[in-house]
Amino acid sequence: LLRVEEEGLAILDAAGKEQFYLAFPYRTSRVMTAGEGLAVVPGRGGGMMAIRPDLTALELDTDDAILGASLSSSYILAYGPAAQGKSSLVLLDSGTGAYRSLLSFSQLEWPVASAFLPGGNAFGLLVLDLSSGEAVTRFVRYSLDGSKTPDFSARVGGLLPRLAYIGNQAVLYDDERMVLIDMETGDVREEAVPGRLEVLAAAGGHLAFLTRDGNDYNFHLVRGDAGEGEIFFQPEGYGETIRVFAYASDGSFLLAATEDELVVLDASTGDPSSRQPSGGQVERIQALDSLHFFLVIDGQGVIATVG
Repeated sequence: LLRVEEEGLAILDAAGKEQFYLAFPYRTSRVMTAGEGLAVVPGRGGGMMAIRPDLTALELDTDDAILGASLSSSYILAYGPAAQGKSSLVLLDSGTGAYRSLLSFSQLEWPVASAFLPGGNAFGLLVLDLSSGEAVTRFVRYSLDGSKTPDFSARVGGLLPRLAYIGNQAVLYDDERMVLIDMETGDVREEAVPGRLEVLAAAGGHLAFLTRDGNDYNFHLVRGDAGEGEIFFQPEGYGETIRVFAYASDGSFLLAATEDELVVLDASTGDPSSRQPSGGQVERIQALDSLHFFLVIDGQGVIATVG
């Protein structure tokens, strides 16, 4: 368990007791989620501390500010402004910090999101492109062999600044729109999100999201291989009652909470396999691995085991 503070990161045991403390190297810091890890950047200037999945850290010196990053067990992606009003992206070895590749973009192109593909042999990048006089989001996929030429590219109108994956499809989305791009055929499908997006999560080739309209919640799973208009579906009996959820780390199932119970749902079908009273209001669910979850119930942290 982690507790992010202004000057560092506290690592806690299951009982909430601090085990050790990782101090940030900057006077003021900004902490970003970055794929499988965290990225800590200074409030002003260049540099980044990459916190790996095993909670070890690597400090990187950069001349320019880092605006976004993504970490895997083997690589670090970081992007931000470069010289002459341009932007750049760098691919680094997460063990040594050694440069693997550097990509540069024109003055009318800005990287806005990045994420490694499942399997770790490529990464995807969203680029806001204004070169045509209109806002276009380009999804580009690069292999990890150091190539500066993408092996797949697609364009979508408007700005969609968030990226996830489901099966062989890239999912571009904002609070109101979702676009699925098949990375084998190039087919592009767009769907209006039914409500205002609150939470979206993806794991193991599956994707789910929660929307809110006033006091009304709607929970949906996403079918990547469904026909037009059939992409979203709601688990029977739980589509309008789930308030918080999380995938197991391997994506095989979800643990979700309604106002008064916990329920385990199949990741593909949404069918419930077990349920029990929650004993209070569940405020947060965080997967620790494929069987264990950290829950905050009425302000108290507990560990739950599924199976």
